Amino acid sequence: MEGTDQLLTIAEIGAAFAGFTGVIGALGRTPGAGIPAATRARFWLMIEFSIATIFFALIPFAVFNFTAPSEALVWTISSAVMAAFIVVHMVFGGRWSTRHVPPGEWPRWEARFATAFFVIVALNQTLNALGVAFDRPYAAFFNGLLLFLFIAAANFVALMAALWSTDDSG
Repeated sequence: MEGTDQLLTIAEIGAAFAGFTGVIGALGRTPGAGIPAATRARFWLMIEFSIATIFFALIPFAVFNFTAPSEALVWTISSAVMAAFIVVHMVFGGRWSTRHVPPGEWPRWEARFATAFFVIVALNQTLNALGVAFDRPYAAFFNGLLLFLFIAAANFVALMAALWSTDDSG
């Protein structure tokens, strides 16, 4: 199967981000106690996308091992599941953030940028699942994994910046 080493490396990176999140949560303040809603949201997004990175880096192995299909079918199924996850995340994550993060606490440009990114990658994965527009289906699937790593890393940086600024003021 194409990209086996790359997928395993990405799963390890996702596990490292999840571990860092656990350390931050264990050593940080009690969640919800004086921490702004946007910072809590970043914390949960980091956990979600670290775990999503691990899951989606490993799902092609499950598809390949349990169904023994052609390699193209592995990427079709994996891309379809990823596209569905992104759409569900956008719907439920958007609803959650509008209810729990006060207006103005989350920069408007950040939400717009993330939404545009999600739409592009969901479209990419949908086209890949349909077998349209990509000569190398693994490469199209890999783009989604890069999105998840980018989101986990961006939330890690934003979370650390928010925690440092909170510590400096107190």
